[in-house]
Amino acid sequence: MFGHWFVIADQTTVRIYTENPVRGKLKCLKTFVNPLGKERNRNLIRKQAGLSVRSIGRGRSVRQTQSERHHPHEDAANQFAREVAQYLDRTYKKEGYKNLTLVAEPRFLGRLRSALSKQTNNTVIECLEKDLCKTPPNQFPTILKLNKKK
Repeated sequence: MFGHWFVIADQTTVRIYTENPVRGKLKCLKTFVNPLGKERNRNLIRKQAGLSVRSIGRGRSVRQTQSERHHPHEDAANQFAREVAQYLDRTYKKEGYKNLTLVAEPRFLGRLRSALSKQTNNTVIECLEKDLCKTPPNQFPTILKLNKKK
């Protein structure tokens, strides 16, 4: 399992590949699926932000929101990035790979990079801001080699 690993990711799926030096093809080692990435917002929201009334003295009151609303898919994507980063950190500590190439959509790439430990982040030699999850795996070597030449 030593060598160069390629992480192809988006908010719903992460696939980890390793390069086969004999054939020049990528072999899939592990696949992570985020089932919350495709859920509807209403299924992810536990409680809507509510209104409350606060007294400001002398019989006056002000309406205010109790908590800010946030996008639930962002929370799901952050949790998914942490899960993948923990796996990469654990396998790096066991000497599972030497170098990483991260290929992900720009927002998820940032989430993944920030979730990685400092040691694992040092193994990242290239980051590509591309969404290749729907690309057939047989095209990965061509795409990745083209980007290395640039």
